[in-house]
Amino acid sequence: EFKREAFSFLGARMIEKMNPGWGAKWFSVRTCCHPSLDQFRDQFYGNDRSVIATEAMLAELNATGWAWWYGDDGSLMQQSGCAHMALLHTEGYSESDNLKIKSALESFIGINGGVSIAKYFGGTPKKERTMLRLKTNATVEFFKRIAPYMAPSMAYKLGDFHIA
Repeated sequence: EFKREAFSFLGARMIEKMNPGWGAKWFSVRTCCHPSLDQFRDQFYGNDRSVIATEAMLAELNATGWAWWYGDDGSLMQQSGCAHMALLHTEGYSESDNLKIKSALESFIGINGGVSIAKYFGGTPKKERTMLRLKTNATVEFFKRIAPYMAPSMAYKLGDFHIA
């Protein structure tokens, strides 16, 4: 609902599907194709529909953008007796784009070396996937900056770090 309302000026509607991966359901917000947005398509998608991350686009991300990205593609790894780490799943991006995203995220939180690129085997279908992993101090700083902008339905992803 949060995103549908935010994009209501584009005729947004909520789509619900069964999730083949984690969780029972999958929700997305679809908007009308608006001709004024055509000029931006090539900035975000390659000719093969692969997602691309340009340095210019990443430089424009503010706390709201990072909060929505984390709400959509992030998770918090919490284990008893272990440090908490935020994860941002970035398997749709190339290796070079992951390096750009890592750099932009470190710049956003102001902690060089606070983010690492990690590989894991999982998902549906099971295959090698990529994610960015934030160290505990980077996770705390990231959450301080994005918490006020998280969609209410995604605030649980902040775990114990939720800042009201």
